[in-house]
Amino acid sequence: MPLQNDPSTDQQTRPDPWADAAQRYPINAVATAHVTVVREFGVFAELEKGIEGLIHISEIPLSEEETDLRKLYAVGDALQVRILHLDASAHRLALSLK
Repeated sequence: MPLQNDPSTDQQTRPDPWADAAQRYPINAVATAHVTVVREFGVFAELEKGIEGLIHISEIPLSEEETDLRKLYAVGDALQVRILHLDASAHRLALSLK
């Protein structure tokens, strides 16, 4: 498993969480994620330390009355998400609440 370099010591310190992320989070799997950032276009959520993805607004079930994500979600909220796409080499993760 590849290791990340610690810039303060220039030593390898811990495994890269993306190295085997595709095995741990297969497409269509459901996992618990915690909200890290809420934006008008979607919600960023972390599956584990170092593995964060976007739940695009199109993947969030919304009512016609309530479309302001900042009123619906807060940093730290736990969500059950579905893995839509994972590109470990680019460190990109697409999630869904649908």
